Amino acid sequence: MKEKSRILTIFLMSIIFLSSITLSILYPSFKPKIEIEFHPSSMLSYPDHVAWVVAEVESDEEQVFIEVDTNTSVFMEYNVISVGNSNYVVDIFLYPENSHLNSDIEIHLSARTTHSIKTRSSINVKVIEWFCSLPTDVLDIRDFFIEFIEQNTTLSNVNSSTEWSFCGNAPQILVVEHYLFRSLFWEMEISKHVMIPPYDWVQVYLRPRNQITPIWSAKIDSLTLDNTSIYEIEPPTEIFR
Repeated sequence: MKEKSRILTIFLMSIIFLSSITLSILYPSFKPKIEIEFHPSSMLSYPDHVAWVVAEVESDEEQVFIEVDTNTSVFMEYNVISVGNSNYVVDIFLYPENSHLNSDIEIHLSARTTHSIKTRSSINVKVIEWFCSLPTDVLDIRDFFIEFIEQNTTLSNVNSSTEWSFCGNAPQILVVEHYLFRSLFWEMEISKHVMIPPYDWVQVYLRPRNQITPIWSAKIDSLTLDNTSIYEIEPPTEIFR
């Protein structure tokens, strides 16, 4: 009896051992994954700036729970947009103040599936001494492009009645100035080449807020010589911050 019991014990232990090996091989291939990518991967900001970070979250599972926090006390808001196929776009808006000057603010994004698979990723926002203003001519440029879009494209929700919020301009960019706007559905980025005619070009891109990359772009070759001759160009592959 003892011999039979010993053989049975060895047999059961062998089955358990083989099962554990099999599960260790098979489980990773079925284990839900979460991937997080920030756009941009790092960022400069300044007091009274709206630092707009976009995050892309991809998962094998249908539902993902997303939370965003920071390493310090600062006003922040975020919006999670489900774009289908277990993909999400997360808009994160950070509002640094003078108290954050010369410091680094870390934005942490945590994503968790229903099976408690959790991923956490971070982006660093450095707050520097800088300020921004919104020149009147930039609003005129924006209106030129909006009029063109309304009359020559089928892009929806971009017209003279669209409400835009100014997020700011990119710090420490002198030769090319960048101005960022947002509406309920769109991101608009205006680039202005600060040069004498005929090199004072301006261009714009539009990105739907439920996508990562811009889908439309246009340019004026010289703002001084011919400030209404707009033509479409290939959209950039990345957003600018």
